Amino acid sequence: MAFTTSPRSPLDPAELAALILAAEEGGRVAAELAPRGEARVAQPPPEEPLVYTMSRVRIPGEVLRVGGSGTLEELVILSLFSDYRVRVVSGGRVLLDAEWGELRAVSPFVTWISAYTDDETGFAVLGIGPLAFSGGLVVRAAPTRGRAAYLETVIAKLRVRG
Repeated sequence: MAFTTSPRSPLDPAELAALILAAEEGGRVAAELAPRGEARVAQPPPEEPLVYTMSRVRIPGEVLRVGGSGTLEELVILSLFSDYRVRVVSGGRVLLDAEWGELRAVSPFVTWISAYTDDETGFAVLGIGPLAFSGGLVVRAAPTRGRAAYLETVIAKLRVRG
């Protein structure tokens, strides 16, 4: 018995395989049906990365805000102090909420977090990513000792879809 999409058009096994692959990939790939019944899988074009570089970012406050869905490939924060907290929220869900010291303690064991003090520059360095998000992304930072402060440099590289 042949699989059919309608009583008039039999579905070729190669076409079926392409449609199954597209369904399993959750829309990340599209099945392209050729006129001769050959199936091809077309990858969507990659999103262009967005890169933000900010200097002297005042905290408490937002460090980064983007809409849509995508991947935070890398967020790097350079600071002359380590007494601050970072909170990352996406689609109303808290993805990360921790002090720099807590992140430093777990960074040897977690691949998407890196926190250390650079001996040469004296910067407290925090790296986060890659981290998938949907429903927007908001990164906030706040000093843990109550006073307003500045992060020396914030660099973010993202790929955003819609």
